[in-house]
Parts: sequence; structure tokens; C-alpha cells
Amino acid sequence: MMRIEQLVREEEDLFVGFVEVLLNPEISKDDVVQMAQKASDGVEAVQILDSRLIADENHVLSAVQNAVNASRGGYMESRSLEVEIAMYASGQRQISRAFEIVGVSSKTEKAVIVVVGDDTSTVEARVNSLVTALGDTASPQFQPDTNRLVEIMDTFGIDDAEVKTITTSTDPAERQDAIAKCVVGRVSLVAFDT
Repeated sequence: MMRIEQLVREEEDLFVGFVEVLLNPEISKDDVVQMAQKASDGVEAVQILDSRLIADENHVLSAVQNAVNASRGGYMESRSLEVEIAMYASGQRQISRAFEIVGVSSKTEKAVIVVVGDDTSTVEARVNSLVTALGDTASPQFQPDTNRLVEIMDTFGIDDAEVKTITTSTDPAERQDAIAKCVVGRVSLVAFDT
């Protein structure tokens, strides 16, 4: 289900809406990019990410909040909020590497639609129109699959000892929550990575 959250920003309201979708396999990567570009009119950013390495909703929220902070703070590494979101979501400062990790490709089965704007109705409308165009809402969102969690740990350099400081459970949902907390820490460090 779509989630809309208010972002922390000093001068005015800013909202992010996002949802994980099952991509229609007949839609190409180029189609996805074109749809995102068309949907970006009148909002601050539209980004569509491969969700394979997105830990959970907190991972998305952290990436977007950090990208907005970089934009407003004048320390963006890229020229657009869309690219900055991908960089933070991937935990990478290098743009090409960021898109290798979270960029949509011909192999993408699930994607996260992210829309950032200054009013909830516009954000919600853009997310809904992209869901309709791209596929169906995934249910459950960010399903805790053991193989996917191992891949996330490898990508973000998280070892089992770090996860065990948060939980010793073998339950996939509890491990996902712990791994997501570790990922959020990595996402926040992108601005300081040299």
C-alpha cells in the first residue's frame, strides 16, 4: 500500500509518497524512465528504483530525507533530487555505481515508485498514475525473503555480528528490521563518505 510521509524541512511542507510495485514484464526500462519523466511535472522529484536491494520503508524514507537535506543544504553530489535519491538509497556517492545497485534494468521485477512534492494530493495522484501505468502494487510490501536479505547485507557491507547486536532472531521479518536499521545508518553516511 502507498505510504505518504511529511519530510523534515524548515521553510515549507514537503511530502514523499512511495509504494513497491510488481512491474509489468512488457514494460521496458526506457518506458519506465519516460513515465517517470512525464510524471515529474509539478513535483520536486520522481524516482523509480529496483526494489531488490531496498530493505524496507525506512530505507526509502531515509534515502529521500537525506537527499532532500543535501539539496537544501547545498551539498548535493548530483544535479537533481532524483539522482540524489538513488545515490542515498544505494549507499553510494558514485552515480554510475548507485544506478548499478538500485537502478531499474531489464531484470527488474519489483520497483519502488518515489514521488516528492509539496502537497499530498499531487503526490498521491502521481504515485497512483505510475502504479496504474507500471503494474500492480506488491503485497506485502518489501517482503522479507532470506536470499534478498543476504544480498542486501553483502551490498551494504553488513555482517552477521552487526545484525546480532540488534536481534538474534532467525525470523525473516525481525532480521529484515535489523538489517534495515543497519542500512539506514549506511544511507546516512553517504554525505560524509569521502
